[in-house]
Amino acid sequence: MKQIGWLGAVLAASLAGCGGGGGGDVPAPLPAPPTALHLSGYGGAWEGACDDHVRETVSIALSPTSSEVLTLNTRQDYYLLSGCGGPILGTVSLSTAVNATFGGSLTAPVSLTQGATSASIKVDNMNTVLPPYTLVASGSGVTHVVDNGVARSCITIAGAVSACVNDNEVLPAQNRGLGLYLDGNNLYLLTPSGATFTVDHRYTKK
Repeated sequence: MKQIGWLGAVLAASLAGCGGGGGGDVPAPLPAPPTALHLSGYGGAWEGACDDHVRETVSIALSPTSSEVLTLNTRQDYYLLSGCGGPILGTVSLSTAVNATFGGSLTAPVSLTQGATSASIKVDNMNTVLPPYTLVASGSGVTHVVDNGVARSCITIAGAVSACVNDNEVLPAQNRGLGLYLDGNNLYLLTPSGATFTVDHRYTKK
């Protein structure tokens, strides 16, 4: 099946502070924690480009308890018609949300479109945690089968199986970094590539 691209892989930058000296020296102040009031701009539902019968959507919300934490829910919808037309026959989603904590911003060269020259943009670094999770398939096009003793849910389109997930298989937690960049109605999820970033997914605001 197509893998849900819930996040790209960005190495999370760790913040370190310097302490003061001995004697009568006044200790150097600790760096101020990052502020992320602008993260609310990422809120809402964002959809990726159609890939034949499949479209991925990510919904982002600001945590009710912190202005520096986002929650992300991602899903893939499988449509009857190529070009993502007609009814949705099935959906594959994560059983739990991803928590993303702001880790500071940096300016880095990024090529936002394939083959384009890199340009310096301000990237928001997010440290993400996905707890142990399952993949869930739902919808009218889902059939349940047992394959070599393993119960599976499969999405069938026009008689052909498009995606299958193992029922109740708990997958391990994932901790990753994520770069976020917002350009108007376009949201970019970024992953590192050497000293720069590359685009993992591009979404538009629904």
